[in-house]
Formats: sequence, structure tokens, C-alpha cells
Amino acid sequence: MDQTPITTPQGWNSKKDLASYEDRFDEPQDYVADILQRIADEYEELTAVVDRALKYFERRNPRLVRIHPGTLTLTEKLHRLSSITNTFNDDYQYKGRFAGHISDCLWVDAERQRVLGNFYVGDESVWLHPLCDLADAIGCAANELNDALRIENPDYPRNNG
Repeated sequence: MDQTPITTPQGWNSKKDLASYEDRFDEPQDYVADILQRIADEYEELTAVVDRALKYFERRNPRLVRIHPGTLTLTEKLHRLSSITNTFNDDYQYKGRFAGHISDCLWVDAERQRVLGNFYVGDESVWLHPLCDLADAIGCAANELNDALRIENPDYPRNNG
């Protein structure tokens, strides 16, 4: 995943913004509400993937104390997942691949905070472009982590997500 910060392109205008949105998504009744809902849905899925991963690894290792997922932020969950996957398998390649996926998830969560923070204080005006890119990035991180869990761990439940 490319970790280039999400920004509004130079020379961006209302016409480009609307065309970019409509190229990606259907035309909604309320563009801003729709893209914010997409971001929320993608973030919920990312959180669910991380929760399932923690549950999987906690079941596999009886020494790990099971953590109620509602007690940790996404960042805390990702740090825990990083610690677990770094000690779970002796294969350096495995550890490196998971470190990359977790890094992408941490990056996308930081971008979520930054982009939405700017949006909510009006720094990005009401451009849809950074919000669309954010929704895509969150969904991509969730899918890549979920795929890695399935591919890297033959006993990982296949019916999740």
C-alpha cells in the first residue's frame, strides 16, 4: 500500500471534485453524508478484521490474555497484533509481511484522524476527493490484512469477512 499522504490535488475545483466522486461511486442524495458513511463503514470493517485477527491469535496461544475488543482503540489493537504476530511464527518473512500490513493499517488510521480533523475544521473546505481517497485507503488496508490472515495461516477461519 502506498503511504503517500492524502491531499487535495493542485488546481482542484468543484467540477473536478464532483466528477471524481461520480466516477468512483453512484450519485447519492447527499454527497458528503454518503462519503462519510462509506468512511465509517470501511473503518468498521477494518476494526472487525483486526478484532478477528486478535481473537484468532489469542485462541491459538493459551498464554495470551484475551482482551475484550471494546476496551482498546484501533491503534492499541494493531500494536497488540504486531506484538503477537512478531512472536507467533519463527519465519522472518512472515513477520515482515505482517509488519507491513500492520504498518499500512496504522498509517491509514493516522490519515483518517488527520483528514477528518482537517475536514471538520474546514481546512479542506468540503472537497470530496480526500474523503474518497480515505475511504478507499481504509478499505484497501482492511482487505489486504484480511487476505494476509487467510493466506498466511491455513487454519484461519475462511468464513470471516
